[in-house]
Amino acid sequence: MTLPAYARRGWALRPVPPGIAVFRQGRRVAATGDLGALLAALGPAAPDTERVGMLAAHCLGAVPPAPAPARPVAYVCSPYAPRPGETVAQHTLWAQAVARLAYDEGFWPCAPHLYAPQWLDDADPAERADGLRWGLAQLRGAAVVYVFTPDGRPSPGMAAELDQAAELDLPLRLVTYAEVAASAGRLPGWAALTRKGA
Repeated sequence: MTLPAYARRGWALRPVPPGIAVFRQGRRVAATGDLGALLAALGPAAPDTERVGMLAAHCLGAVPPAPAPARPVAYVCSPYAPRPGETVAQHTLWAQAVARLAYDEGFWPCAPHLYAPQWLDDADPAERADGLRWGLAQLRGAAVVYVFTPDGRPSPGMAAELDQAAELDLPLRLVTYAEVAASAGRLPGWAALTRKGA
């Protein structure tokens, strides 16, 4: 068993209710229930002060501040495959804008159709089916589904996502084109698409 560096140098920490005792070469250096006093007793010359302090904090039951609460997940449901007159670039930016909107509203966006096509071929039916299955698996962890379709008609992939969202009784957040445009203003490439009439 490998001893921590501070133990190899002769330091030891032992619980002594209601606090902790610090020993150096078998001699008691300090005993306290106050972490600040303990660290002060160790002094800056103590070896591995940070590690000793962390161990002391653990022994004293000091709990670090809780991390910020995790954002709930918002699943982004928007078209990927373009219809006539549309492009994948437009659909990608729409999905990015919806994801940005969800983030701005306090959620962590999950947009599988932005991620999976980076290594799956959407034109290959088997790979597309794998991507859709994976996306539906991600949907199970969502708290809400953000839905955007420019013409009000869901694509076949979106229809499958909406069916599963209904089975899971997930709330839907319908996103308007105006919201997408407002959210997308900060995304690279949006201005070029709007000039083309997206």
